[in-house]
Order: sequence, then C-alpha cells, then structure tokens
Amino acid sequence: MAYPQRDDEATDPLAELEVDIEDVNRQKLASLLKGRARIDPEAGRYVLEAPVRDLRADRQIIVALLAQLALRLRQKALGKQDVVPAGLSPRDLVEAIGMPGGTVRPKLRNLDEEGLVWQNGEQGYSVRGHMLDEIERLLKEESQ
Repeated sequence: MAYPQRDDEATDPLAELEVDIEDVNRQKLASLLKGRARIDPEAGRYVLEAPVRDLRADRQIIVALLAQLALRLRQKALGKQDVVPAGLSPRDLVEAIGMPGGTVRPKLRNLDEEGLVWQNGEQGYSVRGHMLDEIERLLKEESQ
C-alpha cells in the first residue's frame, strides 16, 4: 500500500497528529521557567529567581540547566553567532547555584541515573528534552 504524499494531508489520517516538537518544547520550557529564571540573550546569561533557592538541590540544578537551554535556544532564534553551550559543567553549576561541588556532583550523577539529564561530553550536563513532562511533575510536587 502506498502512503499519501506529504502535500496530500487531507487523506492522511496521521496529518492531524503532526506537531512541531521544537515549538512544543519551547512552550514547555517557558512554562517551567516562568517565575524561576530570567534570561538575557544579549549578555548570554541567566538569573535564577528567589523562589528557586527554596527548592531541593537537585531541583535547583534542573532549573539552572533549563535556563541554560532556554538561553541557548533564544540566542539561536535571534541569530547570534556565539551562543552559550547547551550544557553546564559541575563547576558552572556550583557558580550559578552557589552550592558546594560536593553537593552538586552527586546530585548530577543521580539525575543522570534517573534519566532527567545527560552528560554531553565537553558541553557539560543538559536536561533531556523528552523528559520535560517529568521535570514539570517534579517541580510541581516541590512547590506544593
């Protein structure tokens, strides 16, 4: 059986399921960071807002990694040539969160084992894009 061509969406029952995953992830990312972080694409920096300091250490790490991802995506959307890396090193996280490295490194390992983040070689740690729903659930639990 031949499958319909892409331009024949009226007859393809799967066409109504199509979604721009990047757009969905951007919306989810914005929702997760609202009230938790602000980004400055021009300066290439983000700021964690005060409520983040009340979260558990692993949740603070997740928010910092989300903010880094949002900053990178926004810089790319603006056509910046030098965009920030996709991930953060443990040292970057220590600086961003103000937590000792002895706390950050084990938390990163745990988050990696849980599948929420991954180590991207030289780029450091990043959130896994397909885990944004799970991250949303964790952050909602934390704020209740």
